Amino acid sequence: TEAFASHLGAGNSFANILEARRFAKEHSGVTEAKAVEEALEAAIVRAAREIVAKAESPEATYRGLVKLYGAQPNLATRTSTSIKDQAYSTPVPLAYLASRLAGIGKDTTVYEPTAGNGALLIAANPRKVRANEINPKRAAVLREQGHATVTGLDAASPDTAGRKKSSDVVIANPPFGPVKGKDGKSIVFD
Repeated sequence: TEAFASHLGAGNSFANILEARRFAKEHSGVTEAKAVEEALEAAIVRAAREIVAKAESPEATYRGLVKLYGAQPNLATRTSTSIKDQAYSTPVPLAYLASRLAGIGKDTTVYEPTAGNGALLIAANPRKVRANEINPKRAAVLREQGHATVTGLDAASPDTAGRKKSSDVVIANPPFGPVKGKDGKSIVFD
């Protein structure tokens, strides 16, 4: 993640995912496709947070995020875990627009029940965020970003922490694929 963040922060890009994988192998020895993409996505979120923190105009911020998005390769590797966890990441320019539309600012308390690597939280003050992420590696990334509270529960469960606490904003890119029960049948939520 550090090497990717430095590379992107210096204004560099990756022409394709193979170039990013070679870069990861050279700088960290990581070769597993999904691990490379997760590290790259965490670096993109970090770089996006820095762009948003510069507090330029919303238009300039958005343009910077579009440029960052253009510097990344397509992150499309799916694993059985990412499919089971319904891990669909929000591109940072769209995440920024969603956060602006939701009215997220430095004083806004935010709950994100399906936080992933934190893209929808790039405009939020981490000390005012309660984030939930079922994947332990992604939850660790959220903790590294300094989010006040990070839980690792199933957001589809009625017991998910955060539902009983008040927040100014709830923002999410909810899972949009079918959710299967232990019997292999699709679960219907009321």
